[in-house]
Parts: sequence; C-alpha cells; structure tokens
Amino acid sequence: MKRILYLGEIGYHNAGDQVMWDVFRHQFNKHLQGSRFEVAGSLSGGADPLAFDAVVLGGGSLIAPTYLAKLAEADKGNKPYYIWGSGVDKLVSKKGLDAMLNGTPLPAKLIAQSIHSDVFQRARFTAVRGPLSQAFLQMGGVAAENIAVSGDPALLLTPEDAKPVSYEPPLPRDRPYIGINWGTAMNLVFGHDEASVEDKLVRAAKEWIRQGYSILMFVMWPHDIAASRRMMHKIGCKNRVRLFETVNPYQLMSIIGQCKFTVDFKLHAAVLSAVMRIPFIALGYRFKVFDFAASIDALPYVLSTDSSTLDQKLLQLSTRIEENYTDTVNEIDRQVFPYQKKKMLAEPFFRRLQKEVETN
Repeated sequence: MKRILYLGEIGYHNAGDQVMWDVFRHQFNKHLQGSRFEVAGSLSGGADPLAFDAVVLGGGSLIAPTYLAKLAEADKGNKPYYIWGSGVDKLVSKKGLDAMLNGTPLPAKLIAQSIHSDVFQRARFTAVRGPLSQAFLQMGGVAAENIAVSGDPALLLTPEDAKPVSYEPPLPRDRPYIGINWGTAMNLVFGHDEASVEDKLVRAAKEWIRQGYSILMFVMWPHDIAASRRMMHKIGCKNRVRLFETVNPYQLMSIIGQCKFTVDFKLHAAVLSAVMRIPFIALGYRFKVFDFAASIDALPYVLSTDSSTLDQKLLQLSTRIEENYTDTVNEIDRQVFPYQKKKMLAEPFFRRLQKEVETN
C-alpha cells in the first residue's frame, strides 16, 4: 500500500480549504486504486513526510515557510513531492503587489528570502494557483519551466456540484439578489482597517437596496458569522436582507446561484461564484485575491480594501456589471472553461503520481 500525504489547512471548517481537500480526495479515489493507494491529510505542524511514500502540497496559500519546510524534509528523505495548485499570499506586501501590477521590478527586500528555488526545482510537479504566484516565484529565482499555472483547484467543480438549500421562509422572487460575503481576516488586510471596509460595504448595500435589490449574505468560515451579523444589523432593512450561516461549500454554491452578482471578501467566495458563472466583485484584501483574479482575467473586478473610495467604486463596478451582464457571464465562462477542460490537477496529475510513486 502506497501512502500519500496531503498537506493543507484542514480541520478549520473553512469552506475554501475544505472544498479543495474534497476535490483532491475525489480525484484521488477516481484515478487511483483504493487497494494500492491511500491518502491522509494534515496541517504542516503534525506532518511527518518521511512516514509517507510521497507528499502533495495542496490547494490554498501554502507557499509559505512552514509548508515549504515540510517539502524540504521530504527532499532530504528522498521522498517525491508535488505542488498541487498552491499559491503565494502573505509573502507579498501591498507595495510589492502594486509593483508587480504596474510592471516594475520588485526591490530585493520585497522578495521573500524564504523562497528556496531548489525546493521547486526538485519537485516532481509544480502548479500554482495564478500567474502572480508564478511571477513572484520567478522573481525569487525559480526557473519559469519549473512552474505551471493550474488555476485554483476548486475550478474543477461545476454548477452541478451545488447542493440544495432549504429556504425557510422561501426567498421572495419580487426583486433580484446581490450576494455579499463578509467576515474577518483578523484585520490582516491591505489598509489594516476591516472596520472601515465593513462600513463602506454597508453604505453600498443600502444603496443597492434603494435601487431595488435584496441582499443574501453568506459566510465561508464559522468565525465570519459574528462580523456578518454585525453588518446585517448595520444595513437594517430586515425584510430585504438575509444571512445564511452554513459553511457547507456546496450549499454556498446554491446560494450564490440565486444571485445576480456577488461581492466577495473571502477568496473562495469569488472562486465559487466563478464556478457558478455568477459575476463577482472581489474585495482585494491580500495578494491571493488578485492572484486568482489574474488567472481568469478578472483583475478589473477586484477592489483593494485600502481604497478610500471603496463604496463609490463598488457602486460603479456594480453598474458596469449590470450594463454588460450577458457579456460578463460569457467572459467568466470563457475564462473558467479551459481550466475545467484541461484538468491539469485531475487525471494527468494523478496518472503521473501513480507512475512515479510506484517506481520510486
């Protein structure tokens, strides 16, 4: 029996991390024989790479020192290891991101010293979430030929994966819905002022209600519920705002599917909106949001949380979506479909994993 270690942020009841672990296990079970292969998931802290036949760095923003150290351990123990749709996040400051988006070279001090190019060079397979992660790693000395862009692993989902939600009382159908995903990142956001972002989003929500919309609020993590309840109270208009507190990613897909468009704080709220072919405005609170958006040519739909005019920009962008709605939906489909068709993180990856682990 060959044992595979999946490294990921497992066990926090975070919808994004959970859905990527689900996708990995589904593809694992689909393409590898259960009598010959088994997989175990673990956070970086409790993982022993040498107890397994191979190590997979899973989806999420795991290109970070603690997880890369586990790959280095695997390397020293001659265990094959793979990078499966992971991405960069906290290693890049807002100043560094702005430099990248403007096409200017990053000062050496903005390039993380913790990026060891040999870890990537010796990986059997490296695919990252988006082109900004790829570019940052190249700036850190990783050869371009050693990094592919796979898209976020959750893009392997389809609208058919959505699960029904019991709407009690039933959702009124007299007005269109805007989905709002809110929560907390413990103030680790660009601008370092979650409270200000919340107030600006409240002002935009009140204006959308005035324009004739109703609001469906949803969360991606249990710790997001308190912040979302607070926001709902600030918006008021109880008969026009409903908060769903489920963190089941497949039910969240169904909720998103009820919306004309969504405004998303957490990364995988935007990813699931793209899967459902629902236009979205992403709140760019850290590098990872911009990275995903760049992977589907959606950077114009990301608004940085450090913007002093965020509320005005939200209203302007929502108007743009409304006025170009069909084209926006078609463009999301055009951008997402190639990832779903190519399936770099599905059969091709698992066939390679099987072959190399069996012969290692």
